[in-house]
Amino acid sequence: MRVVRRDQQDVFAIAQLDERNEGEGLVPRTPPGIAPEQQAVYAVPYHARNASGIRGDDRTRLLTVHHNVVWKCGGAGLLIKGDLNRVYNNTVLDIGRAGRPVGTYIQLPAHLEPLKPHHNLREEFPQLKQENINSEVFNNVTHTLAGSWQGEPFPESKNVSNNYFDKDVPLMDPANLDFRPRPGSKLIDAGRIIPGFTDDYKGKAPDIGAYEFGGTNWKAGADWSEDKTFCLSMAK
Repeated sequence: MRVVRRDQQDVFAIAQLDERNEGEGLVPRTPPGIAPEQQAVYAVPYHARNASGIRGDDRTRLLTVHHNVVWKCGGAGLLIKGDLNRVYNNTVLDIGRAGRPVGTYIQLPAHLEPLKPHHNLREEFPQLKQENINSEVFNNVTHTLAGSWQGEPFPESKNVSNNYFDKDVPLMDPANLDFRPRPGSKLIDAGRIIPGFTDDYKGKAPDIGAYEFGGTNWKAGADWSEDKTFCLSMAK
């Protein structure tokens, strides 16, 4: 994994992961004194053989994950623990590996929050009786939305809507990294308006997924060559 930058607003942008990667794609953690939002934005694609694409680890709070493409991960596509998290307009494809042929495409644990020895260092958050009860999941393209590693469905909620659940996703050409909706796709104008996140939508309503039909076919990740010096800046 190569991190492009982390700025004062905790905005992450990372490069493509390849199939040799064994670790997590992006693991943002919620530090004490967190700002109202922490965002993992515009990262395409995450490609990790035996790991999760984006993981908000134990006791995560107020994490926003939006407009990402995550694909070909052996674990979960998105694994977001804790509560008060927001998962908007992500496209998650082709998750699983031998022994776990389906995988958990988007997983928000929905049980008692675990307590582990290292959690003693993070007393700022009390243990939750149920994780992600206040988290929001809108406008995502995915095959499954799970509440555990076992794949049980995430509980129905007013905070979960306008998602597209199917393994056959009507996209332009995902094999060649074109994740835009196809013309006439059921994804078009089927999303929910989310102020600050879907403001530039075309048509009657936002589209579901990371790309807007007729919008910018954006490319994310590092743009340097292998011989250039790696640099990570953390402004305050």
